Amino acid sequence: MTRAEKRRKTRAFLRVLSVLLFIAIIVIIFVLFILIFCKVDKVTVKGTDLYTDKQLENIYLTEKYDKYTIPSFFMSKIRHKKNPEFIDKYEIKIKALDALEIKVKEKDRTGVMQGKNSKYMYFDEKGIITEISKDYIDGSIVVSSGEIKDKGQIGKSLPIPETDSRTLNVLIRELKNRDYNITSINLNGDSGIVLQYDQIEIRLGTKSNLDEKLKRLTYILPQLENRAGVLHLEDWSEDNTDIVFDAAQ
Repeated sequence: MTRAEKRRKTRAFLRVLSVLLFIAIIVIIFVLFILIFCKVDKVTVKGTDLYTDKQLENIYLTEKYDKYTIPSFFMSKIRHKKNPEFIDKYEIKIKALDALEIKVKEKDRTGVMQGKNSKYMYFDEKGIITEISKDYIDGSIVVSSGEIKDKGQIGKSLPIPETDSRTLNVLIRELKNRDYNITSINLNGDSGIVLQYDQIEIRLGTKSNLDEKLKRLTYILPQLENRAGVLHLEDWSEDNTDIVFDAAQ
């Protein structure tokens, strides 16, 4: 090897060494920046009131890197933590160099039905089970059916007869579209379909003319505000349009 070739190789080696040294210095500076300026001092939670901020912090920010905002943010994109009950998904956001936000989305809890194992099956407006829990969470429409086939499974339809399932889907859709504040639906009473609205029991009878009966509620319920009693629509039809309200004594 000639002297000129040795000099070229030495210069090339020094250039590579300089680049590596520069990268190492940048990395060290970046790490020091994180350690000094990015230590988590504040955590806020948005999207749920089922858990406290501290509870979700103890679920989603448990690793050593979660003590620092930038590593916690990037690692949350790579390694997802298991969600607790009723939480569908979460996202970690950087709000400041020393502050993180945990934004969560709750699972749909349009309605709830108690299963055979006494656990509560929460479901969406299509009747698909989103969560099964031993805990009852207020705010869902409480549904009861005459026959529950099994304990149910998340991601599957409610384990009730097909006729009840179809009727329930119609009821949920119409009640949501019309923004009725219905608290419970009974699909298996002696009076057929029964809804509870505040202190008023609404008896719809069979599913015959169900859409038309529900439409009538738009005009009737505002007139019954702060009243208590039973509203009878069991016998309503195009030929018999009488609607009776039995006020509570």
